[in-house]
Amino acid sequence: MIVRSLKDHGFAPALRARGALMSYAMVALIAFALAGTAGRASAQGAAPNAAHQPSPAAVLLAKQILETKHADNIFDPLIRGVVIKTRDFFMQTNFMWGKDLNEVADNLLKQYSGRSSELLNDAARIYASHSPKRS
Repeated sequence: MIVRSLKDHGFAPALRARGALMSYAMVALIAFALAGTAGRASAQGAAPNAAHQPSPAAVLLAKQILETKHADNIFDPLIRGVVIKTRDFFMQTNFMWGKDLNEVADNLLKQYSGRSSELLNDAARIYASHSPKRS
């Protein structure tokens, strides 16, 4: 009976949990890396597709469409989710870091909470650049 219970359960649940945590950590690292490179790329001022830049009116229209569809609700929990999942991952590594990790998570949430409007503006610019031109 003992052999059967080890065979049925074994280490598979622990390995699945570890794999899930590693995937969350990888997603968090990729999200922060993309956020960092997007900031550097926009600071350089060189647009990759400068010949097909949408007009300000098209960007405004695209932003209004995205706001009507409540696309901003997508970006608000995105930042919080990445920060919290990363905090929880490191909390499982060493629970004694709890106070420090909570402080860092709060600081990151304050720092990146305004970035959702930047994400909405970028999405509107992309949406406007891919929308068909009407005369």
